Formats: sequence, structure tokens, C-alpha cells
Amino acid sequence: MDRCIKITDEGLSTLSESLKRLNRLESLTLDGCENRGLTSVGLNNLCMNLKRSNCMQFINLNLSICAITDLKVLGKCLKRLVCLREIQLEFNQCYDLAEKSLKNLNEAMQKLDCLKTFKLGYFCGVICDDDLKSFGGEWSSSLEHLDLNFRSLEKITDDGLSHLCEFFQRLECLKVFKLHLMSKNVSDYGLMILSHKLMSPFLQSLDLNFYSCNITDKGLTDFMKVLPGFGCLEVLKMDFSWTHISNASLLTIQESLEKCTRLRSVKLRFSPCKKVKRDAINNLCKILQDKGIGSCS
Repeated sequence: MDRCIKITDEGLSTLSESLKRLNRLESLTLDGCENRGLTSVGLNNLCMNLKRSNCMQFINLNLSICAITDLKVLGKCLKRLVCLREIQLEFNQCYDLAEKSLKNLNEAMQKLDCLKTFKLGYFCGVICDDDLKSFGGEWSSSLEHLDLNFRSLEKITDDGLSHLCEFFQRLECLKVFKLHLMSKNVSDYGLMILSHKLMSPFLQSLDLNFYSCNITDKGLTDFMKVLPGFGCLEVLKMDFSWTHISNASLLTIQESLEKCTRLRSVKLRFSPCKKVKRDAINNLCKILQDKGIGSCS
């Protein structure tokens, strides 16, 4: 099912009754059910019916853009789905997310030793630094694709990013990495920690968004110094809009990108930044376009 905007908890209950009679189900996609449709109540009913079914071997679970607020309920489901290779939980509106729910989800995922893709994104202000301390574990040892999209999270600071970086350091198989972390309490120090902890030798695609973070030229320069060390990097996206960088950062970026010999796609965004002039952006954009590898704005 794709973009199931009209499916409600009642509809999912009916669907889950049918699932009990299936011998095999490889993928369950329920994304887009956020319009007062699929909530934690419906997910709980699905979980109960899955316990009675013979189709516990499905490998892809997509619950993006739903109204899932209780990750503890989702955790009960995941404990049964030990063969999962892909989980998508992006853009769930969790303004009433229960405390420690992220911890409960993480604990439930520890048996998922086949997981290759994990996507988690929330618009909320509940998750804080402490929630990220124990994030990761055995389930992340085989991860190849990781998306973390945390927006409007002023409770996350450099300490929280540092906790995440301890998790990133163990991702030796990671090929695709996306981190969107928009918080004024994340500074140069957090970006410096990230640059030293993100160590995957197989990283091919990197997408970083530090929109409105407290990043200056120093933080971005420290990060760009280590970027050429990712010898397999082919795709790079970075957004430093509404930060405190200046024209000097664009020159550093240009010098660093020239050392990244395998890059084939680059997309950079700096506007609006008060200290970055349009001429500097246009100059960098022209260089990228002449090389045929990307653009900036």
C-alpha cells in the first residue's frame, strides 16, 4: 500500500485479521496514514494479530508519516519481527511522545541482527540528550543505510550529538548516512565530534542538515578537513542555512572538494546566511557546475 491516507485504526484492524491467514508476507507499507488515521492503537491491534499469524518473516516495515506516538507499542511489534531488514519511521508527529519511548524502541530492536536500513524522523520537542545515550546496539552492527531526521529539537545539544556519535562510530558497514539536526544548541563542538566519530570506510552518500544550528567557520572548517578521508564518497549534500558561517567557509569547502576525487553529485545550501555573500555562492556554484558534479544556493 502506498500513501494510505484514508486507512484508520479500524481499517488496519480488518487488514490485520486477514494477515493471520497468510503464510508469507515480505513487505508492509502503511506510510501516509497521519490524517487522524493510523495511530498507536491500530498498531497495537496489528501487533496482537501478528503474534497469531504465520507470516512473521516479512523484511520491510514502513510506518512513515503516520500518527504513531507510542514507540513502546511499536517495540512490541519489532520483538516479533526478527527478520526485518528495513524500518522506516519518518515524520511521525510525536508532540505527545511518552518519555523514554525512544529508549523502549531501541531495546526492542536489539534482536534485529539482519537490519540494513533504518529511517527515523520526528517533528517534536520531547527527545532530549539523555534519550540518545543508549541509542544503538547489536541491531546496528549490519546497518548500511541510516536516516535520522530530528527537527525542532531544542532539547538536543552538543552532548546529545556526542552520544549519537558514539553510536555512529560503530557503524562500520554504513554506506548511506543522513543526519538532519536543527537545534540552536548544537555548535562547532558537536560538528567537530561528528567529524572524528563518523568513520565508516564504505560511506558513499552523506547528507547533513544543520539548519539554524550555532555553527561558525571554525566548525565547518574542522569538518571539511576530514571529508577527503571518506575515500568512497560519491554523493554529498549539506545545508548550513541560517548558521554563522562566512565567505571563508566556502573557500574551505572548495579546497576540500577538490581532494574528494570520487564525488559525482554535490548539493550545497547556505542561503540565507548573513555573512555569506551571493557572489561567493555563485562562484562556488560555477566551479561545481564546470566540474559537472553539482550546485549550491
